[in-house]
Amino acid sequence: MATEQLRRLARSRDGVIELTDHVEKIWRRSRPRLMKFYDETQQTGKRTRQAAKYWLETTQDLEQHGLPYDQAYNLAMSEWVDLPDIEDGDEELIA
Repeated sequence: MATEQLRRLARSRDGVIELTDHVEKIWRRSRPRLMKFYDETQQTGKRTRQAAKYWLETTQDLEQHGLPYDQAYNLAMSEWVDLPDIEDGDEELIA
């Protein structure tokens, strides 16, 4: 997603909604077993909305503390969206 598009999303009401879709795509690609669990337990919407909300809030907070937008965005994304590398058997631990 382009930086300008993310800045626009962060300032709009629909930002969390659109980023929720982005979070879900990332998680479906990188963590299919976790997403299967969320789908089966009907937590997908809640978990992806939470991550998108925290991603936006953290990005904005870091910017307010003087971090350039690109760095704030990347740091927030690594915190709330990019899940850490885990062993296959450990994926259930973050569910």
